[in-house]
Amino acid sequence: MAPVVRTPARELVIRGGTARGRASHLRDSLAFWVRGAVELLSISPSDLQLRVTRLLRRPGNYIESPEGLEAEQLLDLVDVLLMLLWEAIEAVDNRGRDPFVRHAFKADDFLAESGSAWRIRFMDGRLGLARRVDETATARADRVSSDASSTSAHLRRAWEHLYQRRPEYGQALDEAVFALQAATRSVGASDDEETLGTVIEAMLAEPSTWTCDLGGVETVAVRLSAIWTRQQGHRTDDANWVEPVTPAVAEAAVHDALTLVHWFQIGVVRRSDSA
Repeated sequence: MAPVVRTPARELVIRGGTARGRASHLRDSLAFWVRGAVELLSISPSDLQLRVTRLLRRPGNYIESPEGLEAEQLLDLVDVLLMLLWEAIEAVDNRGRDPFVRHAFKADDFLAESGSAWRIRFMDGRLGLARRVDETATARADRVSSDASSTSAHLRRAWEHLYQRRPEYGQALDEAVFALQAATRSVGASDDEETLGTVIEAMLAEPSTWTCDLGGVETVAVRLSAIWTRQQGHRTDDANWVEPVTPAVAEAAVHDALTLVHWFQIGVVRRSDSA
């Protein structure tokens, strides 16, 4: 028999059964969570409905009847309410935060128990839904981007744009490039006026000025160039996208940028005069 979590209004089966059954129970539990979030937020239902509609940029009976929403609409609503709950958390003192924090992470329990592809994550100064990624990869990304440097800040933003509820793949690719530019500057490869493209050209023109403990620096230059060239190919002089960046391209760029930044951080790739 499947284990059951008892809630004030009904029993919610969280494991076992069919995928369709789990999806149905997740929808019920998230609608229940939405009603709790609405009660916690000191915003009138009509004002909250207006604010949510503006943020999501499409109509829907979000606040009055969350049970009637389609699954994707409901997840979008949870994402927005998490942002508003975080605003409320920041507006009160420590003693008043507990109810908001507990309720926010109750949604994470529901998502995990149902095997959802989504989880709660702190992103860009707020709480929100993020796509569930392999735990080893997530831990590695957190470790590489954990310090207060501009390189880490760009990596964190790249990861957020890639895996947030409404992903922005072009922005993810941009931030991957910015992270690599910052990483090369941190080892004295460039100044603030130079681009990643300039660094790549210098690496290829004078490879003897670089040391790479995992092969020739030309290999590093090729990997940097793949990310840089792809980003430049999607941009025009007025910074508009020529064509959309695909999820696969953005993901490959962000994950390879994490690896390359790590190499710069630990000195596997370095200027020869800094060995």
